[in-house]
Amino acid sequence: MSNFVLTPNAVAKLRRAIAPRSGNTGAVAATGVPIDLDRFPPPFTVRWSASANQGAESWIIWLPGLGNLVALGGAFISTIGGTSAAQGLPSGWYTIDDLTANSTAVYLVVTVIDSTGAATAELSGTPGQATTGETVYNVKVADISTSAAGAKSVKQYVDSIVTIGGSGGGAGVTPDDISTELISEPPSGTTPDGDEGDLQIKGFKSGAPADTNTLPDYLQGVANIPSGGISLVCRGVDTNGDRQLFYLPLAALFSASSISGNVSLSFVGDIQWNTSTHTLQKRVDSVNLKTGQVTQGNWTTITNGSTTGISTILGS
Repeated sequence: MSNFVLTPNAVAKLRRAIAPRSGNTGAVAATGVPIDLDRFPPPFTVRWSASANQGAESWIIWLPGLGNLVALGGAFISTIGGTSAAQGLPSGWYTIDDLTANSTAVYLVVTVIDSTGAATAELSGTPGQATTGETVYNVKVADISTSAAGAKSVKQYVDSIVTIGGSGGGAGVTPDDISTELISEPPSGTTPDGDEGDLQIKGFKSGAPADTNTLPDYLQGVANIPSGGISLVCRGVDTNGDRQLFYLPLAALFSASSISGNVSLSFVGDIQWNTSTHTLQKRVDSVNLKTGQVTQGNWTTITNGSTTGISTILGS
């Protein structure tokens, strides 16, 4: 009986021949179970099927559960529209309703209602278009094509759960309508400018804040500071060198803790020409640095400096 020696090249070929692979029922893995990746394809896998729907032929997609594949802001959207269960194929294969044999792409279209955060998801052959008050996310699942000879091909982009926005953020923001708000629809007959539904600081676009008092109104006591106080939003750097937002109480500008006694400062509040006496007058006002209260002074004639007699100008 002769002995045979296999060359390294022959050993490599033999290993490839007996190695388990997809569709090879004769070669098995160590567990004795044939390996077939198509038994459990990744989510959103797109295929062309000649047997789906009683041989009608169509593009199909693998969706192992319509309610656990698309998440928005950390929450799953309950279902995926634009699909129908593929007849004659195992459960989990769906046809995409608006695809034709010559379609070129598959999109996952997620639409969010800005005012409520409610979201829907559907599959389509074309990107979704947002209307007023909506935000639309278009995720290309795959490119699909048909050659001149009729051969179908797929370039897959999505093969896992789709997550848009992190947990607790991204979409579905609900403003408090005190500090923030959604930009409202324009009046009837007015052309929209494209930012309707966007989040803004309350009153930012219109320039009409809820409080119409000015800072001098409060400092001068013309407007009473609310009992809860007023804080100014300031940007600064803390002791660690990090940028921070600070809330500075308005009362700190004239706080009793920083000013002792009723300290007043005098300043020229106004000037005028007295047509009766033909003199230039000034009004010296004072401000209490502790309370911010401004007190108006009396008009007095400005006597410093050289003047020209009125008779010299008008004649005797």
